[in-house]
Parts: sequence; C-alpha cells; structure tokens
Amino acid sequence: NYWRYSLDYRRFIPMLPRIVLAARTFTSVSRGGIIPNYNHLYFGYNERIRGHYSELYEGENIIGASTELRFIILKPRYISLDGILMPEFSVWKFGIVAALFGDAGTTWYRQNHLALNNFIKGYGAGLHFILPYGFVLRTEYAFNEQRIGQFIFDLSAAF
Repeated sequence: NYWRYSLDYRRFIPMLPRIVLAARTFTSVSRGGIIPNYNHLYFGYNERIRGHYSELYEGENIIGASTELRFIILKPRYISLDGILMPEFSVWKFGIVAALFGDAGTTWYRQNHLALNNFIKGYGAGLHFILPYGFVLRTEYAFNEQRIGQFIFDLSAAF
C-alpha cells in the first residue's frame, strides 16, 4: 500500500561535429505505507556510480546524475551481412568514442531525509566501443572522492 514516483531525463547536446555532451538525471521516490525489501533501490546493480562501481548502496529512494563529454573517434559504421544471417540480425553497427565523465547520487530511507553530504561521487575517462544490437563495451578508469582509482570493464546497453 504505497506509491513510487520515478523520473529519468536524458539529454544529448552536439557541441562540435565530433563532440557530444550527454547528461542523465534520474530519481525514484516512495510514499505511503511500508516499502517491502524487494522494492528497495540500489546503486551497485543496474545503477552505478563510477568510482564506487562495485560498492552497494541500498534505500527506499534513489537519485542520481551522470554527465559525459563524448569525443567521437570512429563515427558509427554499419556493416550489412545479407545472406549470412537472418534479415533482422544482418545489420551491425561499430564505432569508438572517448569520454570524460562525472557521476553522483545517493539512496536513502524515508526516515532519513535526502542530504547533499550523503552523495557519492566519481569521475574519470574511458573508451566506449559501440557494438551491434545496441551494446557498448566500456573500458574506463574512475576515481572516487578520496581519489582512489578503479578500472571498469563493462558490457551494457547504450546510454
């Protein structure tokens, strides 16, 4: 017997012919009755803060933001493999993008109010390899607030 309100806003702004500013802000907040454990929200599974990539943060509510300045090294190219694969799988996309990024976010329980000093933050740089079917192979190096670095190797859907 509770409500959950969610917002996910993304913006891609071309700066120069091969430079794009990508930004995302999201939140999900709850109201009403007791939030069951299975509907808690996390940083550390689907949502992550680079620099805190393998750490787990749990709460009833979540807020986060990510900004990337993307430099297109190899514009996406399409390769058609007609006759080799089924038609729906015959067009493959490849590209390479370098990125500078910054992430921030937090989770919290309703009895603990949202506070800016609880935000975890990370920043860094990396190479993103655009692959067929909307996948991106990310190789990045990120730092947290204490300037402790970590290498990130991730295969995920495009953001």
